[in-house]
Amino acid sequence: MQTGSEIVEHEPGDLTCIVEGGIRLSTLRAALAEHGQRFSLDPPGDPTLAECLVEDLSGPLRHRFGTMRDLVIGVTVLLPDGTRAHAGGKVVKNVAGYDLGKLFCGSRGRLGSVEQLALRLHPRPAAARTIVTRAGWQTLHRSQLVPSAVDLAEGQLHVLFEGSQRAVDAQLRALDGEEADPWAELRVLQASLPGRVRWDGEPAPLVRPGPRVAYVEEARSPRGRIYLMAGLVDGSIPLNDTVVEHFDHCHGCMACVTACPSGVKYDRLIEQTRDYVEEHHRRAPVERLVRAGIFAVLPHRRRLRAALLLRKLPAPGPLAPLKKIAPPWAAPEWPPEHLPGDGPKVAVMAGCVASVVFGDVNVATARVLQAEGYDVHVPRAQSCCGALYAHAGRLDDGLARARELARALDGYDYIVTNAAGCGSHLKDHGVQNVVDVSELLSTPRAERQPLPLRVAFQDSCHLRHAQGVSAEPRSMLDAIPGLERLEPAEQEICCGSAGIYNIVQPATAAELGDRKAAHVLATEPDAYASGNPGCLVQVTAALRRAGRPTPAFHPIELVDASILGLSPEQLLRDARR
Repeated sequence: MQTGSEIVEHEPGDLTCIVEGGIRLSTLRAALAEHGQRFSLDPPGDPTLAECLVEDLSGPLRHRFGTMRDLVIGVTVLLPDGTRAHAGGKVVKNVAGYDLGKLFCGSRGRLGSVEQLALRLHPRPAAARTIVTRAGWQTLHRSQLVPSAVDLAEGQLHVLFEGSQRAVDAQLRALDGEEADPWAELRVLQASLPGRVRWDGEPAPLVRPGPRVAYVEEARSPRGRIYLMAGLVDGSIPLNDTVVEHFDHCHGCMACVTACPSGVKYDRLIEQTRDYVEEHHRRAPVERLVRAGIFAVLPHRRRLRAALLLRKLPAPGPLAPLKKIAPPWAAPEWPPEHLPGDGPKVAVMAGCVASVVFGDVNVATARVLQAEGYDVHVPRAQSCCGALYAHAGRLDDGLARARELARALDGYDYIVTNAAGCGSHLKDHGVQNVVDVSELLSTPRAERQPLPLRVAFQDSCHLRHAQGVSAEPRSMLDAIPGLERLEPAEQEICCGSAGIYNIVQPATAAELGDRKAAHVLATEPDAYASGNPGCLVQVTAALRRAGRPTPAFHPIELVDASILGLSPEQLLRDARR
């Protein structure tokens, strides 16, 4: 719902205006043109300003002027509970904080209706000319040119320059190409399109030359979720299905923690919020059943071993994601409980899922640590660390299990984990002396034998972002003679495993897994490696879907193979895929 279609206020001297949400873009353009100004947004067709905001519409001019989130400086909205909320104003400024207008950008009407918007305006350019050039994007990017729009069609860049006639002419002379005007043709094409799908369905891609546009909802960004959290705390936002959905779609990858210049502890916030959601929100019966089944099986070794025996049987609807990611292997080996050494006394954390599916990784971990001089213990009196619980909103259970594990492994110099999610959980909640195995092995002592392999190494989110451990696993691999470490693209992006995310959000998780697998395959590796069991399960499943099952290892297994002097042929022949 949106009310009114008028210009409420226009301050030409300030280059700002306030409009009602129902005003059409063409009406606003005509009114502003009389004052030599414009609103620098050029989406398809003739939408209202409220539609531009809630559907995050934009066009080629976004290259220079940004999208609605950059052009809206104030907003008045009507929330679902009848509250009228106002944020921002008529002053163009840069400040840190949580912006209601940005939160509504791309919300598709889920958060409320837009009544008024305060907009940032720009002077109408005196001249505008476009050149079609074969110069590459890097050439343009490295230049001092300032285009208003750049688009790609049939291998050629279309570059729009705006400003004074003299400035435009000078910039055109700097590029080799022919003058053209593709924008008019593009807007005719855009105007002929059927109406965009609204918030009751998936958004249609914006039709334009070049790649598909990616749509991101502000409410599903870290900042948007923090705003929702604040609303839950002060009671201004109800805990309904839509709000829960925004939290559920968070992977918990903690990339935002690494990127945030203000040091916001989003990891703690989302963990506590998920706990609040599980305590105060009643999920649908099927969701409750799936989540109950997960925690009745995965953290319990015997039950998980039994469940894996059934993985070839048909799986009904809600259990289908489990069958799709279930690994075709099992490795329930348990290392010797004690491997003596003269160095520090360490306990290897065996894990719950890891001890059943990746027991061979635990064996390799213990063997390498002994070879490096550590006095290694793998006590059987240890259970799940609680990471799966805490990451899924069962925080009390997660903390209780972490404390129980800490008691079971008390008295050691180090508690060594080879599972990034487990290590992150234990470190976050105060268990002392927890280290990832790579943190003890960045400087090798045992002799390594050559292992000539091309290995695509993928960072685990809970190692790279949550623990800040990135250089150590690379150093561990680089110490292996003959091994070539390959770096797939988009290391900072989650593979979609994310605790139980690939079970409860299977479509999004599969898309992320396929994307990660494509980057792995693009490196043309002999093998794939990651320091987290969940990543290994997720990406190997995606590689199998792609028809390119690839040998997959934990990095510690490659170190173990090098110390043992195994040949690449021996190692690859028996590898999981």
